[in-house]
Amino acid sequence: MSRRRIIKLCSENMKYNIFLLWCFAAANTASAQAVDTSIFATLRAGAAITILQERSIEDAMRTGIEQRQFRKTKGYRVRLFFDNGQHARQQSSTIAMAFAAAHPEVAVYYSFEDLYFRVAVGDFRTRSEAMRFLESIKADYPLAFIITCPVNSLSAQRDRERVIIDNAGPQDVE
Repeated sequence: MSRRRIIKLCSENMKYNIFLLWCFAAANTASAQAVDTSIFATLRAGAAITILQERSIEDAMRTGIEQRQFRKTKGYRVRLFFDNGQHARQQSSTIAMAFAAAHPEVAVYYSFEDLYFRVAVGDFRTRSEAMRFLESIKADYPLAFIITCPVNSLSAQRDRERVIIDNAGPQDVE
C-alpha cells in the first residue's frame, strides 16, 4: 500500500472520528439540559406510578417471601429452665405456661433433649437485645441465662403459636 493511500485512509478515518465526537458532545449537552424525570422526582411531585409486570414475577416474589419466613438465622434466646430431675417435666411445663400467659408477645420454646427438659424464650438477633430482655425478667426468673441458637425470622414469629413444643420427650404411661 502506498504512502499516499495510507494518508488518505487516516484522513477519512479522522473525519469520521471527529464527526462521532461532535455527535457525542451534542448529545451530552442536550441531556444536561433535560428536565429531571427520575422516579423519585415524580414521587415527590405526588404523581402516581403504575408498574406493569408479569404475573410470574409477582408469584416468584410471594414464594420467596413465604420461604424466607421459616428460615432460621443465628441468634439468641433466654433459657428459663434446664433440668432433668424427677419433677422436671411438670416444672418445665408450669414455667412455660406461666411465662406464655405473662408475656404473650414472646415465643416460648419447650423441649426435651439429652434427658433434659428445657424452656427457652424469645427470638433475638443480637446479644444486646437478649440482654435487655433478660434484665427485664430477671426478678421473676433469677436463674435465667442467654443461649446461642438458631432463631426464627421475625415475620415467622407473628404467625406461630405462643408455646412451641419441639420434642415432648417420653410420654407418661398409665
